[in-house]
Amino acid sequence: MNAALQRLVEGRSIEPFPATDEEVTSRWRVAVGTFHDSRRVVTVETRIAVAYQAALQAAMALMRSAGYRLRTTPGGHHYTTFATVAALADGDLRHLANELNRLSRRRHRAVYDWHDPDEAEEQLDPLKLERAVAELMEAAHRALAAERPDIAGFLVPPAGP
Repeated sequence: MNAALQRLVEGRSIEPFPATDEEVTSRWRVAVGTFHDSRRVVTVETRIAVAYQAALQAAMALMRSAGYRLRTTPGGHHYTTFATVAALADGDLRHLANELNRLSRRRHRAVYDWHDPDEAEEQLDPLKLERAVAELMEAAHRALAAERPDIAGFLVPPAGP
């Protein structure tokens, strides 16, 4: 267990809790369905919300596949989920999980029209979020298939309509 993952476990943000193949496959199927839905939505705000939700669901599938579950209270679970994936992964997947955590605050502002007048934070670029989500979905699919080869054939590919 690396140091980042150890901090999340010791801080009681996550805990070891094995997941069945069926749970991982099911969580992944929901993430891909949400991802496809995000491409059909017309309004920018809704596209942002749905695409981000797909990324969060995919990250949760990765976290559960690795045998961890959340212990945090509502409000910090998005951060913890992406931080756990970043701690578990390497390369592109780690970078993408960290990127989604950075985009999270801007997503919140775009979806809920929240704004702190004392902050000069840049607006969320919907295309940047959509690209990051698409890349995360592809990387997550590869990681899940590699981590659980027995279910690889049952994992719906993220590319599609």
